Amino acid sequence: MNPRLIAATGFLVLLLIGCAGPDQPSVGSALPPSSSSASGGASPSTSPSVSPSTSSSPASAAPFSVLRTDGVTAQDLAEGADIDPNGVVTALTWTDQLGANTVVLRDVGEDQADVDLFLYVDHVVQVGEEVTVLRRVTDDVTDCQLDETLGFVDQALQIRDDDGDGIGEVVFAYRLNCAGDPSASTLKVLLLENGTKYILRGSSTNQVDTRGEAPVPEPAPVTWPTGSYDFALALYAEVQPEF
Repeated sequence: MNPRLIAATGFLVLLLIGCAGPDQPSVGSALPPSSSSASGGASPSTSPSVSPSTSSSPASAAPFSVLRTDGVTAQDLAEGADIDPNGVVTALTWTDQLGANTVVLRDVGEDQADVDLFLYVDHVVQVGEEVTVLRRVTDDVTDCQLDETLGFVDQALQIRDDDGDGIGEVVFAYRLNCAGDPSASTLKVLLLENGTKYILRGSSTNQVDTRGEAPVPEPAPVTWPTGSYDFALALYAEVQPEF
Protein backbone atom coordinates (compact mmCIF):
# COMPACT_ATOMS: atom_id res chain seq x y z
CA MET A 1 0.00 0.00 0.00
CA ASN A 2 1.14 3.55 -0.68
CA PRO A 3 2.93 4.90 2.47
CA ARG A 4 1.41 8.35 2.00
CA LEU A 5 -2.07 6.81 1.94
CA ILE A 6 -1.38 4.92 5.20
CA ALA A 7 -0.17 8.10 6.92
CA ALA A 8 -3.19 10.07 5.77
CA THR A 9 -5.57 7.38 6.99
CA GLY A 10 -3.92 7.33 10.43
CA PHE A 11 -4.11 11.11 10.72
CA LEU A 12 -7.83 11.00 9.89
CA VAL A 13 -8.50 8.39 12.60
CA LEU A 14 -6.70 10.45 15.25
CA LEU A 15 -8.63 13.56 14.20
CA LEU A 16 -11.98 11.74 14.58
CA ILE A 17 -11.06 10.44 18.07
CA GLY A 18 -10.06 13.90 19.24
CA CYS A 19 -13.37 15.37 18.14
CA ALA A 20 -15.50 12.67 19.74
CA GLY A 21 -15.70 14.51 23.11
CA PRO A 22 -15.26 13.10 26.68
CA ASP A 23 -14.67 9.38 27.13
CA GLN A 24 -17.84 7.29 27.43
CA PRO A 25 -18.04 3.92 29.15
CA SER A 26 -17.98 1.07 26.71
CA VAL A 27 -20.88 -1.36 26.49
CA GLY A 28 -20.76 -4.02 29.21
CA SER A 29 -18.31 -2.10 31.46
CA ALA A 30 -20.52 0.24 33.51
CA LEU A 31 -18.64 2.53 35.83
CA PRO A 32 -19.08 2.10 39.61
CA PRO A 33 -21.17 4.72 41.43
CA SER A 34 -19.34 7.83 42.57
CA SER A 35 -17.98 7.76 46.11
CA SER A 36 -19.52 11.16 46.87
CA SER A 37 -22.52 13.18 45.81
CA ALA A 38 -22.54 16.69 44.42
CA SER A 39 -23.25 18.06 47.87
CA GLY A 40 -20.20 16.33 49.28
CA GLY A 41 -22.02 13.52 51.14
CA ALA A 42 -20.95 9.92 50.71
CA SER A 43 -23.21 7.71 48.66
CA PRO A 44 -24.28 4.35 50.11
CA SER A 45 -21.84 1.52 49.54
CA THR A 46 -23.18 -1.62 47.92
CA SER A 47 -20.46 -3.87 49.36
CA PRO A 48 -20.93 -5.70 52.70
CA SER A 49 -19.14 -4.21 55.69
CA VAL A 50 -18.25 -5.40 59.19
CA SER A 51 -19.04 -3.09 62.08
CA PRO A 52 -15.98 -2.49 64.25
CA SER A 53 -16.10 -4.00 67.73
CA THR A 54 -16.32 -1.54 70.57
CA SER A 55 -14.99 -4.06 73.07
CA SER A 56 -12.01 -2.83 75.04
CA SER A 57 -11.03 -6.33 76.15
CA PRO A 58 -10.76 -9.84 74.72
CA ALA A 59 -13.18 -10.73 77.52
CA SER A 60 -16.04 -9.29 75.49
CA ALA A 61 -18.05 -10.81 72.67
CA ALA A 62 -20.82 -8.27 73.11
CA PRO A 63 -21.59 -4.93 71.43
CA PHE A 64 -20.53 -2.96 74.50
CA SER A 65 -17.16 -2.24 76.08
CA VAL A 66 -16.00 -4.56 78.84
CA LEU A 67 -13.14 -3.68 81.17
CA ARG A 68 -11.26 -6.46 82.93
CA THR A 69 -9.13 -5.73 85.99
CA ASP A 70 -7.05 -7.99 88.23
CA GLY A 71 -5.25 -7.76 91.54
CA VAL A 72 -5.51 -4.63 93.68
CA THR A 73 -7.62 -2.76 91.13
CA ALA A 74 -10.14 -5.59 91.12
CA GLN A 75 -10.24 -5.49 94.91
CA ASP A 76 -11.00 -1.78 94.80
CA LEU A 77 -13.85 -2.38 92.36
CA ALA A 78 -15.23 -5.09 94.64
CA GLU A 79 -15.23 -2.74 97.63
CA GLY A 80 -16.89 -0.04 95.53
CA ALA A 81 -19.67 -2.51 94.70
CA ASP A 82 -19.97 -3.48 98.41
CA ILE A 83 -18.46 -6.94 97.76
CA ASP A 84 -15.98 -8.54 100.16
CA PRO A 85 -12.53 -8.04 98.55
CA ASN A 86 -11.04 -11.13 100.24
CA GLY A 87 -9.66 -13.48 97.60
CA VAL A 88 -10.64 -11.31 94.62
CA VAL A 89 -9.12 -12.68 91.43
CA THR A 90 -10.74 -10.65 88.65
CA ALA A 91 -13.46 -8.04 88.13
CA LEU A 92 -15.35 -7.18 84.95
CA THR A 93 -17.32 -3.97 84.40
CA TRP A 94 -19.59 -2.87 81.56
CA THR A 95 -22.79 -0.94 80.92
CA ASP A 96 -25.80 -2.47 79.19
CA GLN A 97 -29.61 -2.19 79.21
CA LEU A 98 -29.69 -3.05 82.92
CA GLY A 99 -27.25 -0.33 84.02
CA ALA A 100 -23.64 -0.33 85.23
CA ASN A 101 -22.60 -3.95 85.81
CA THR A 102 -19.82 -5.37 87.97
CA VAL A 103 -18.87 -9.05 88.19
CA VAL A 104 -16.33 -10.09 90.80
CA LEU A 105 -14.62 -13.50 90.92
CA ARG A 106 -13.17 -14.61 94.26
CA ASP A 107 -11.08 -17.67 95.11
CA VAL A 108 -10.54 -18.18 98.84
CA GLY A 109 -8.11 -20.74 100.24
CA GLU A 110 -5.02 -22.60 99.04
CA ASP A 111 -4.84 -25.87 97.15
CA GLN A 112 -3.53 -28.06 99.96
CA ALA A 113 -4.96 -30.80 102.15
CA ASP A 114 -7.15 -29.95 105.15
CA VAL A 115 -7.78 -26.41 103.90
CA ASP A 116 -11.33 -25.51 102.94
CA LEU A 117 -11.62 -23.90 99.52
CA PHE A 118 -14.37 -21.47 98.54
CA LEU A 119 -15.28 -19.86 95.25
CA TYR A 120 -17.63 -16.92 94.73
CA VAL A 121 -18.98 -15.03 91.71
CA ASP A 122 -21.01 -11.89 92.42
CA HIS A 123 -22.93 -9.95 89.76
CA VAL A 124 -24.29 -6.55 90.78
CA VAL A 125 -25.84 -3.76 88.74
CA GLN A 126 -26.09 -0.08 89.64
CA VAL A 127 -28.75 2.34 88.39
CA GLY A 128 -28.30 5.81 89.83
CA GLU A 129 -27.55 5.34 93.53
CA GLU A 130 -29.29 1.96 93.77
CA VAL A 131 -27.11 -1.20 93.69
CA THR A 132 -28.83 -4.56 93.15
CA VAL A 133 -27.27 -8.01 93.58
CA LEU A 134 -28.47 -9.93 90.54
CA ARG A 135 -26.79 -13.22 91.39
CA ARG A 136 -24.23 -14.87 93.64
CA VAL A 137 -22.72 -18.23 92.70
CA THR A 138 -20.83 -20.19 95.38
CA ASP A 139 -19.03 -23.53 95.49
CA ASP A 140 -16.53 -25.19 97.77
CA VAL A 141 -14.28 -28.14 98.52
CA THR A 142 -14.36 -28.85 102.25
CA ASP A 143 -13.40 -31.66 104.63
CA CYS A 144 -10.92 -32.95 102.07
CA GLN A 145 -7.78 -34.66 103.37
CA LEU A 146 -6.58 -35.56 99.87
CA ASP A 147 -5.35 -33.49 96.94
CA GLU A 148 -7.90 -30.75 96.39
CA THR A 149 -8.56 -28.28 93.60
CA LEU A 150 -10.96 -25.40 93.17
CA GLY A 151 -10.20 -22.70 90.62
CA PHE A 152 -11.47 -20.70 87.67
CA VAL A 153 -10.66 -21.53 84.05
CA ASP A 154 -9.31 -18.16 82.97
CA GLN A 155 -9.80 -18.63 79.22
CA ALA A 156 -13.54 -19.17 79.71
CA LEU A 157 -14.26 -15.81 81.34
CA GLN A 158 -16.09 -13.40 79.04
CA ILE A 159 -19.18 -11.24 78.53
CA ARG A 160 -21.42 -12.01 75.57
CA ASP A 161 -24.77 -11.04 74.07
CA ASP A 162 -25.63 -13.96 71.80
CA ASP A 163 -29.36 -13.25 71.84
CA GLY A 164 -28.85 -9.58 71.01
CA ASP A 165 -31.15 -8.24 73.72
CA GLY A 166 -28.64 -5.69 75.00
CA ILE A 167 -28.13 -7.52 78.31
CA GLY A 168 -24.70 -8.97 79.01
CA GLU A 169 -24.32 -12.72 79.50
CA VAL A 170 -21.58 -13.54 82.02
CA VAL A 171 -19.71 -16.71 81.03
CA PHE A 172 -17.19 -18.47 83.27
CA ALA A 173 -16.01 -21.95 84.19
CA TYR A 174 -14.21 -23.64 87.07
CA ARG A 175 -12.86 -27.02 88.17
CA LEU A 176 -13.05 -28.73 91.54
CA ASN A 177 -11.66 -31.98 92.89
CA CYS A 178 -10.82 -33.95 96.02
CA ALA A 179 -8.91 -37.09 95.12
CA GLY A 180 -5.85 -39.09 96.07
CA ASP A 181 -5.33 -40.31 92.53
CA PRO A 182 -5.11 -38.65 89.08
CA SER A 183 -8.89 -38.59 88.63
CA ALA A 184 -10.13 -35.79 86.38
CA SER A 185 -11.76 -32.82 88.06
CA THR A 186 -15.41 -31.87 87.94
CA LEU A 187 -15.94 -29.17 85.30
CA LYS A 188 -18.70 -26.58 85.37
CA VAL A 189 -19.44 -24.00 82.67
CA LEU A 190 -21.91 -21.28 83.70
CA LEU A 191 -23.77 -18.42 82.10
CA LEU A 192 -25.57 -15.69 84.03
CA GLU A 193 -28.08 -13.32 82.44
CA ASN A 194 -30.10 -10.82 84.47
CA GLY A 195 -29.89 -12.97 87.59
CA THR A 196 -30.74 -16.29 85.93
CA LYS A 197 -28.15 -19.09 86.07
CA TYR A 198 -27.53 -21.60 83.28
CA ILE A 199 -24.98 -24.36 83.82
CA LEU A 200 -23.27 -27.34 82.18
CA ARG A 201 -21.94 -29.96 84.62
CA GLY A 202 -19.46 -32.64 83.62
CA SER A 203 -15.80 -33.50 84.05
CA SER A 204 -12.43 -32.57 82.64
CA THR A 205 -10.08 -34.94 80.88
CA ASN A 206 -6.41 -35.56 81.65
CA GLN A 207 -3.61 -37.86 80.55
CA VAL A 208 -4.96 -40.72 82.66
CA ASP A 209 -8.70 -40.17 82.19
CA THR A 210 -9.20 -39.22 78.55
CA ARG A 211 -12.93 -39.92 78.37
CA GLY A 212 -14.56 -37.15 80.34
CA GLU A 213 -18.27 -36.81 80.96
CA ALA A 214 -20.85 -35.43 78.58
CA PRO A 215 -22.11 -32.13 80.01
CA VAL A 216 -25.52 -32.12 81.69
CA PRO A 217 -27.42 -28.83 81.19
CA GLU A 218 -29.60 -27.09 83.73
CA PRO A 219 -32.17 -25.82 82.95
CA ALA A 220 -33.27 -27.45 79.68
CA PRO A 221 -31.42 -26.16 76.58
CA VAL A 222 -34.59 -24.66 75.07
CA THR A 223 -34.78 -22.18 77.95
CA TRP A 224 -31.26 -20.79 77.46
CA PRO A 225 -30.84 -17.39 75.76
CA THR A 226 -30.86 -17.80 71.99
CA GLY A 227 -27.49 -19.00 70.72
CA SER A 228 -25.91 -19.33 74.15
CA TYR A 229 -26.38 -23.08 74.64
CA ASP A 230 -24.49 -24.00 71.47
CA PHE A 231 -21.74 -21.60 72.48
CA ALA A 232 -21.55 -23.10 75.98
CA LEU A 233 -21.23 -26.61 74.54
CA ALA A 234 -18.38 -25.50 72.29
CA LEU A 235 -16.68 -23.74 75.22
CA TYR A 236 -17.06 -26.86 77.39
CA ALA A 237 -15.28 -28.95 74.75
CA GLU A 238 -12.55 -26.31 74.45
CA VAL A 239 -11.73 -26.14 78.17
CA GLN A 240 -12.40 -29.80 79.03
CA PRO A 241 -8.75 -30.95 78.67
CA GLU A 242 -6.91 -30.43 81.96
CA PHE A 243 -3.24 -30.75 81.09
